[in-house]
Amino acid sequence: MLEQALLLLPFGAAAELLTRLAPLLEAAAPAELMTRCVLFLLNVHHKQLTASSGMVALLHRIDGALGGRRMRNVLEFADAEQLVRAPRSAVVVIS
Repeated sequence: MLEQALLLLPFGAAAELLTRLAPLLEAAAPAELMTRCVLFLLNVHHKQLTASSGMVALLHRIDGALGGRRMRNVLEFADAEQLVRAPRSAVVVIS
């Protein structure tokens, strides 16, 4: 039932929900329901969330609040994906 309701949210509403959940997760021990919402929205809107640097920063905050284990692989993938999308002039190669 929860997943069906979250699936109906457009990306903008899902991003707003994640923005509102971040302080709640940081202030209190992560509740199972909030964690399930975050992970489900991340699965559904993965491409859009990881394409925005602001949303990636928010996901890093949420990752810290959740203890860092559940989302680490997803965030590492998002960081790598942004590096690939960066213009060639923005990438510095150190040898």
